[in-house]
Order: sequence, then C-alpha cells, then structure tokens
Amino acid sequence: MGEIPRIISSWSNLIHLVIEGNQLVGGIPGELGSLSNLKAVSFHANQLTGSIPSSIGNLSSLKDIFWAYNCLSGIIPKSLGRLTKLEMLYLEMNGLSGTIPPSIFNLSLLTTFRVCGNQIRGNLPEDIGFTLPNLQVLSIFQNQFAGSIPLSISNATNLEKLQFGGNELSGKVPSLANLHNLQKVTLDTNYLGSGGSDVDELSFLCSLTNAPHLMVLTMNDNRFGGMLPLCIGNISATLMILLAGHNLI
Repeated sequence: MGEIPRIISSWSNLIHLVIEGNQLVGGIPGELGSLSNLKAVSFHANQLTGSIPSSIGNLSSLKDIFWAYNCLSGIIPKSLGRLTKLEMLYLEMNGLSGTIPPSIFNLSLLTTFRVCGNQIRGNLPEDIGFTLPNLQVLSIFQNQFAGSIPLSISNATNLEKLQFGGNELSGKVPSLANLHNLQKVTLDTNYLGSGGSDVDELSFLCSLTNAPHLMVLTMNDNRFGGMLPLCIGNISATLMILLAGHNLI
C-alpha cells in the first residue's frame, strides 16, 4: 500500500526498478524520467492510476517496461517513441485510450508489444512488418483497432504470438506463410471476411501449414465464408484449439 515516492529521483544509479505485485496506488511520478541509467522498470499488477508521464521518454537506456494490470488512463505519450533501445513494452489491462504514436512503430528492437485490454483505436501501419522486424509477440486484443491486417505482417518472421481478437478489423487475412514460429493466432470477434462473397478468403489457412508449432487458432465471430480448404488437414499436429464458430463457412 502507498504511492511511488517522488524521492526516487535521487536514486541516480538505479538500473532495475521492480515493484510488481503489490498494492501501489497513485500515479507514476514524472521524476522517474530523471533516472538516466534505468534499463528495466516494472510496476506490473498494482493499482496505479493516472497517465503515463511524458518524461519517460528521457530514459534513453530503457529496454523493458512492465506496467500491465493497473488502472492507468489517458494516451500513450509520443515521447515513448524516443526509447530506441526498448525491447519489451507491456501496457495491457489498463484503461489507456487514443491511438498508438507512429514513432513507437519505428522502435526496431521491440520483441514484445502488448497493449491488449485497453480502449486504444486506430489502424495498424501498413509497414509494421518492416519497421518492427524483431517482433515475437504482437498482442492488441480487446481494443478498438480498425482497418485491415497489413500485408507486411508476414515480414516479421520472428512472430510467435499474433493476437488480434476483440477489435474492429475488417477485410482479408494476408498470407502468414513466412511466420514459421507461430504458436498462437487469435482473430476472433472482428469483422474479417467478406460475408461469403470471396471464395478465397480462407486461403490464409493454407499459409499456416508452414507453422509447425501452432497450438491455438481462433477465428470465430467474424464474416468468413466459403468452404474450408483441404489444406486445413495439414495444419500443425500440435494444434490444440481451433475455433471457427459463428461465421458463414
């Protein structure tokens, strides 16, 4: 119980700050931005409120942000796009809104991008697979993202988890043939598909035969139509969950 003390600004040599799984309340103090040596900061699973201070963009050495499962609100500040060494960004299960600043999609070292369970809107950039080539986890489910899934997503060849469920995405699912490391793909509860007017709209399933470690595939509650392609029988033998209900298949 209690707040993060503003006196943290005097801890100038701090490299890792981990206060996760407690009962911290109040906001994230702007003074945090003065800890120039900080490489990882975790406030995961507390009760923090308020917005993310823009001063975080001053932490040029920062690699990991774990601020999930709190009650943070407001927008994600543009200043986070200055964290060029950032590898892991965990902001899921908060109350964040607005759009993702475009500069964040240029943080080429990012391996984990988790903003699920917020009220974030907007479209994914068309070149995301090129600007974030090291992504292993892209998790945006339970938000308000719209538009189509970018064709370039197949260029992020390290992807293991692709979680797009519970948004407002539409159109066709592009080929995922280059994503050999995929373990989980969740597309459920969107507006994907054409309502049955395009006979090839399930062809992306054939591209998943190149992912031998796939365990979860959910595509229920969309507008997919046509017949299931025969290639679905060649999808990974490790598949444990396949959900395709409430479509027009």
